[in-house]
Amino acid sequence: NECIGIIGESGSGKTTFVDILLGLLKPTEGKVFINNELLSEKAYNFSGNIGYLPQEPLVLEESIKTNIALEQDESKIDDKKIQDCIQKANLEKVISKLPKGTKTLIGANGVRLSGGQNKRLALARTFYHGKKFIIMDEATSSLDINAENYIAKEIESIKGKVTIIIISHSKNIMKHCDKIYEVKDKSIFLSK
Repeated sequence: NECIGIIGESGSGKTTFVDILLGLLKPTEGKVFINNELLSEKAYNFSGNIGYLPQEPLVLEESIKTNIALEQDESKIDDKKIQDCIQKANLEKVISKLPKGTKTLIGANGVRLSGGQNKRLALARTFYHGKKFIIMDEATSSLDINAENYIAKEIESIKGKVTIIIISHSKNIMKHCDKIYEVKDKSIFLSK
């Protein structure tokens, strides 16, 4: 339930580190332990508890509501939870301006929304699914300072309840981390 920051120059291996944590890549050397258990032995249980917010989030050619819940059957979507996640991701104002609100189709690759709004949509999805482990890979990189501050506030509100790993160049976001690690020369060092 800590908030961990990962910093490092471009190309240093931050995203590769996340890909190893997600089980997308296997390390060529060394081992990864989560709570003193070898990752490969608990990967199945672990991967189902991860909410991953990549640099370029997946946005479906569907409605806002479907994109958040990842569910086509509207009867299975919790509307109250959708509204709560929209508020947490600071999307209320954006959605209020859309012709059909949460039922608005946002087009291929989220064409109706800006890059920053698509990231907030993906963040709302992460909140909706209530994962115990959240990985944010440059999740605030295309947000303006007000949106970034709002997301930082939400990070602060869930801190201690879930484990958060944040890869970012933003000092504003990193100040919310309990520990910061730097990826350098193919190694990871405690920075803070």
